[in-house]
Amino acid sequence: MSMTSRERLLAAIRHQEPDRVPVSPRIGAFLNDYYGHSGWAYELKAAEEFGFDPLIFLGSPYPNYVRDPRASYEDLEDVRVDLGIERHSDHTLVRRRVETPAGVLTDAFRQYKGGIGYGASPNPHWEERLVKDEGDLEALAFLLPQPSVAAFQPVAEMVQVVGERGLVQVTIESAIDHRAGWAYELVDMMVAAYENPGFLRALLDLFHQNCLAETRCALEAGVPVIFTPWYFASLSAGWSPRLYREWFVPRIKEQADLIHDMGGLLHFYDDGKMTAILPWLKDCGVDIVSTLTPPPVGDVDLKQAKEMVGDRICLNGNIDLIYVIKMGTPDQIREAVRGAILDAAPGGGFILGTSDSIRDTEPENVRAYFEAARDYGDYRHLGR
Repeated sequence: MSMTSRERLLAAIRHQEPDRVPVSPRIGAFLNDYYGHSGWAYELKAAEEFGFDPLIFLGSPYPNYVRDPRASYEDLEDVRVDLGIERHSDHTLVRRRVETPAGVLTDAFRQYKGGIGYGASPNPHWEERLVKDEGDLEALAFLLPQPSVAAFQPVAEMVQVVGERGLVQVTIESAIDHRAGWAYELVDMMVAAYENPGFLRALLDLFHQNCLAETRCALEAGVPVIFTPWYFASLSAGWSPRLYREWFVPRIKEQADLIHDMGGLLHFYDDGKMTAILPWLKDCGVDIVSTLTPPPVGDVDLKQAKEMVGDRICLNGNIDLIYVIKMGTPDQIREAVRGAILDAAPGGGFILGTSDSIRDTEPENVRAYFEAARDYGDYRHLGR
């Protein structure tokens, strides 16, 4: 008998062979173009139309005041924020002044329009970061909301709403992603690892403890999977393997241990180079790892990754969204999907995904991707 999407995903995560290889790409950007919206309801709609197994991404109910200067700040006591917004022909300049009982913080960035700059957003071009030195950390703590179980209850209730149609996960950002790495320049963090390690430890720990508190509340509310991105710490961002192991691996393990102690699953995300860190993620107890990006953008050979960590980690992703799904032909897409299934699906522990969110892609290529997953993913005759 065929499995439901939820059953299929859980079987793969538990290293069992389901009826067919679950397919769950990052697809939000494509859905924005295709439907005009990318919320969970539209992901379920797309799953019916295209035939895939959605891993439903829900955000944390807590605002990230470090990342979002235009938030309300209404739940922060003793904090006053003055925001200055200047709109220019090609960008918007945002300046912020935050007054706390422990001192004043300021930052400023330019948000460019029309694809000018870099990144899908495009990312902000910083003129001034919120944190200048260790003297700002006490004030920074006033911008971190205190999580509660009750706030995660609506997120947990989505598990019942989605039911067997998919697997719900809540995004709780790591200590560095859009937290420490948003408040302080990444290159300066790398320098601080050598020249001022006490400051870097305090900066990361401030956000890490907040990440753990959110994780604990989400699990207590009944969220089954915690999705935590670590791409600000990626080797592709410039961190060396030695620094990664020293500064990030212990924090990944601490979150994984907490999640497992409370009966949950940890979905780890990095869309850059990952080969060197995979054995450490295995030792940390990570349950699912995304995105296993192949060359030239990443460095992951999927067959090698399966041999390295596939007995313990469920591998999710790998199909290149640019050079295969967006720029490739349907035949090239089919061959890439077939190859990935042959390399990683035997024995379970594999979810066919993508190297990042599918975007700016013709629907016929997207359909070819899903059709190939169905054609080659039957566990009775994989790849045939």
